[in-house]
Amino acid sequence: MKKTVLILVVMAALMSSCKKYEEGPCISFRSAKNRVIGYHTLTKFTVNGIDSLQAMNDKFGLIFHFWHRIDKWYDIDEYLLQIVYKVGEAYPFTFSCNFYLGDKNKEIILNYGANLLCNNCDRGYGDVHFKIIKLKNDDIHLKTTLNSTEYFLELE
Repeated sequence: MKKTVLILVVMAALMSSCKKYEEGPCISFRSAKNRVIGYHTLTKFTVNGIDSLQAMNDKFGLIFHFWHRIDKWYDIDEYLLQIVYKVGEAYPFTFSCNFYLGDKNKEIILNYGANLLCNNCDRGYGDVHFKIIKLKNDDIHLKTTLNSTEYFLELE
C-alpha cells in the first residue's frame, strides 16, 4: 500500500513539473511544430489589454496559415506563416514571414514579426519572440512585448 501511494505521489510530482506551457496539456503525442502547422483563426488580439481584433482584421485578416514548404528542386526547406485575407484571389495573403520554434519549443519566433504588430516599427527590426502560453491542436495562445507594448494573440 505504501509503495502504491509513493508511486502515485512521484507520478503526480513529475506530471505537474513537466508542463511546458502555462496552459495546455502536460503530455502530447504530437510535436509542438505539428500542433502549430495548419490554418488557425485569430479570435483574440489585444494591444496593452485593449481589444484590437478589428484593426488586425482590417490590416491583414484573421486566418493564420503556418506551413512547411519543401521544394527539393530549389533546395528549399522552410517554415512559413502567411495571413490569408481573401481566399480565392490571385494573391490571397497580406503578410508572410518565416517562423521557427525557439527556447526548447517555448516560443514561436517570427522573422520580421514587428511588421505584423505595429505600424511605426522600424522595417529593419529583426525577429519577434512570442512566448507560447498555450499550445493545443486547435488552441494557441501567444504573448510578446515589443517597444514597451504588450501583444496577446489567441488562435483557434
